[in-house]
Amino acid sequence: MQQDNRLSKATKAYYAALKHLINEGKRISFDAVALEAGRGRGAIKGDTPEIRALKEAILNAKAEQESKFKRNSPQHKLAESIRIKDNYRAKYEEVVQINNVLMEQLASTVFELEELKLEMQRILRSNNNIINMKDR
Repeated sequence: MQQDNRLSKATKAYYAALKHLINEGKRISFDAVALEAGRGRGAIKGDTPEIRALKEAILNAKAEQESKFKRNSPQHKLAESIRIKDNYRAKYEEVVQINNVLMEQLASTVFELEELKLEMQRILRSNNNIINMKDR
């Protein structure tokens, strides 16, 4: 936006109308801004730098308004909910997979421990052991 002291009265009125429409949450368009400024439909025309800047400001405000509307729409909220649900499902499946790997490792460790206990018992039963472990 250009400096306010360099704008014409009409352009200042258009910017004030645009600001009012934004604050009120009303639909933004060239005609809506013109009507809000007390002019008629199609009043915003021309190709001066001042009018081009005004048109760009109106288009930007309209795009922002549409973006906010889309973010608040039921379709967007549903899509966001589905994305979050799928994200949690993927995390859950990852945790289940990690849990399965850990359970396999635990089972393997328990099996190995039992084998070592049996081997220790065989060594203790035999009299060929180097160190008498019963005395210790």
